Amino acid sequence: MPTYTYNCKKCEHSFTEIRKLSEREIPIQSPCPKCNEENCISQALSTFSLGDPFIHGNADSRRPPRDFKEGVLDKVKKMPGKTTEGRLSQL
Repeated sequence: MPTYTYNCKKCEHSFTEIRKLSEREIPIQSPCPKCNEENCISQALSTFSLGDPFIHGNADSRRPPRDFKEGVLDKVKKMPGKTTEGRLSQL
């Protein structure tokens, strides 16, 4: 379900709720949960995304950082063991 953020115009209280799309107007029609004022809640602008942007993003976002390989090799060199292959098998 989508997450919606709402703001109170009177006390500037901000809150987030998980609601069905068909129920997104309910908090706007309700009093503020903090100051209890009527007709003062507005829905903040928000974005909607499906899935993980790391997996579904562009090709560059799916690549590991440039120093990833060096970081892994540094960890492998610090591991106890006789050979690099033996250390890699421990990962």
